[in-house]
Amino acid sequence: MVGMLVSGKNNAETSEINISLGTSGGVLDHGYIGSETAHAFTLRTKTANRVTIDSDGKVGINDTTPSYTLDIAGNVQITGGGGNTCADGQGEATCNNFVDYAELYPSSELVESGDLVIIDFQNEGKVKKSNKPYDKSVAEIVSTKPAVLIEGSTMIFMNNGFKLNQTKPAIALAGRVPTKVTDENGIIKKGDLLTTSSKKGYGMKCTDDSKCANAAVGISLQNQKSKEDLIRVMVK
Repeated sequence: MVGMLVSGKNNAETSEINISLGTSGGVLDHGYIGSETAHAFTLRTKTANRVTIDSDGKVGINDTTPSYTLDIAGNVQITGGGGNTCADGQGEATCNNFVDYAELYPSSELVESGDLVIIDFQNEGKVKKSNKPYDKSVAEIVSTKPAVLIEGSTMIFMNNGFKLNQTKPAIALAGRVPTKVTDENGIIKKGDLLTTSSKKGYGMKCTDDSKCANAAVGISLQNQKSKEDLIRVMVK
């Protein structure tokens, strides 16, 4: 097959770009786009640099000076073939940063991963989203990806096979879980004790030890970065 070879230099003849597709004269058996000199290669859209490959082969996405084999400036989400998602939560990556031990509970309303839930006294044996500060009936946090799951007298080792049931969620009993938080009591810092807030399903930091007694859900393992955020919490 006859291919195409394009080669050029800029006016100063200090850099070079080569494009080779297919074969030429039976010599080439692959295609490439890039520079054969000690210069970076960059892809641009809308006049902005999007992908950079430096002369050492480091790749930067929205980063023109990558320091690692792959440097990404911005939020990341990776979805596997089974539908499992790894996302950075607009801060530190939460993929593989949460491992917890959870139990299935029926819920009287639809809940999401990271929601704080309380005992629903109007519906026996069920939980619902928290909706007031320092609620002592808090039943912990809806798990995102439990490592071990309890249902009745059965214990299940999930091996990444968990899928949330919004009316029968897994409630974390111990371990680390992503948790929805708000800045109602100020921005949360690592080490802050967390409790329920007035925003439905969201936690806030404890600023009153007497109110937080028996109403704490865990300890923050991350700094909050926005008014409403998803952070890792060690269940207490």
